[in-house]
Amino acid sequence: MPPKAAGNDRRNALRLAFRTRIKLFFRPAALAGAARDAPGSVTWRFARGGTGYVLRASNPSAYHVTFSRIVARAGGETWSNDEGGMVDPGASADFPLGLLAAPPAGPFSVEYRYLDDFGGSQDGAYQAPPR
Repeated sequence: MPPKAAGNDRRNALRLAFRTRIKLFFRPAALAGAARDAPGSVTWRFARGGTGYVLRASNPSAYHVTFSRIVARAGGETWSNDEGGMVDPGASADFPLGLLAAPPAGPFSVEYRYLDDFGGSQDGAYQAPPR
């Protein structure tokens, strides 16, 4: 809470308190590639995880990528994840899409929303190569 004004000032006042969390990343000057290209370099596939199948994102770039929404489509079906998450550089992360007993047969696509360096939401898409 902000402190009260000193004295007996009885004017109307509005007090606001904010709690903010900010992610801060240090990027060395010699880091390969560009942050704006990192989300488009992420590859997606269905993988076994937990009690069924999940959508696994693999990030080959040197940058963290934060997703806020993920939608997968295959064979007329749609699965979504509105929780999102972060994929670290050179790592993979799993995104649950509900109860998937088996991966979809045939090609699939992924539409996603990610956060850019300025905190804005940007849309992107991935088309899985044919198997």
